[in-house]
Amino acid sequence: NAAGGHAVLIFVDIPGVPVSFYTVGGTSVGTPEWGAIIALADQKAGRSLGFVNGSLYLFSLFPRLYSAMFHDITSGNNSVTELDASNSPVFIQGFDAGRGWDPLTGLGSPKADAIVAFLTTFTSDHDGEDVAGNSDPGWNGGAGDHEMRPH
Repeated sequence: NAAGGHAVLIFVDIPGVPVSFYTVGGTSVGTPEWGAIIALADQKAGRSLGFVNGSLYLFSLFPRLYSAMFHDITSGNNSVTELDASNSPVFIQGFDAGRGWDPLTGLGSPKADAIVAFLTTFTSDHDGEDVAGNSDPGWNGGAGDHEMRPH
């Protein structure tokens, strides 16, 4: 997760760095975490699930499904006071965490087992094509077709 105080254990074997286990945190951990979750879902589905964002955000609109797939982070903020070039403190207003999606924590921290189960059950083979089509400069303003297909 993004909190450095709640680190993830990794093993490092890189030239110039002592070979050992290390703990790391921060937003850099989120990308490989999501990559691993999607790789597990692809493997379980036996195919590439493609662009899954639509499914994740759709499920987040239903409280029971959302709470099954994500730990909602409802408190905290990323406001900070830094020093400017004159060494004077400058307060930088950040974002506050809240219920559901928020700009600080997104959808929250994933519950991988539930997300894999949902994605392998409810995906559309053409979600990525729909996103690309809706991104076209000649787009007609339609919302695209998101099909939910149970296996």
